[in-house]
Amino acid sequence: MPAIMGIIGPLLPYLMLGLGAIAAYIGIKHKGKVEAQAQFQKQQEVVAQKVQQDVAVAVGKDQQIDQKVEAKIEDIKKADAIPQPSSPTKFKF
Repeated sequence: MPAIMGIIGPLLPYLMLGLGAIAAYIGIKHKGKVEAQAQFQKQQEVVAQKVQQDVAVAVGKDQQIDQKVEAKIEDIKKADAIPQPSSPTKFKF
């Protein structure tokens, strides 16, 4: 055991320095990943909000078109309405 400590002992500070550098590198990478995910989420929220606004505008326009079409249909029905006789008549041939 002392032979191993004799070899590892002088190298221990360098090993710890290397592990610290690796941990710092991994931490920086993780921080960058978290920031990128947050930025992507923010962009997704902006896009979703714009889509909702566009859908609301489209629904409004669709309702206006539906109202105009219904009004035209009612006008056509009124114009094509044939008055029904009040009493049935019998035809003789």
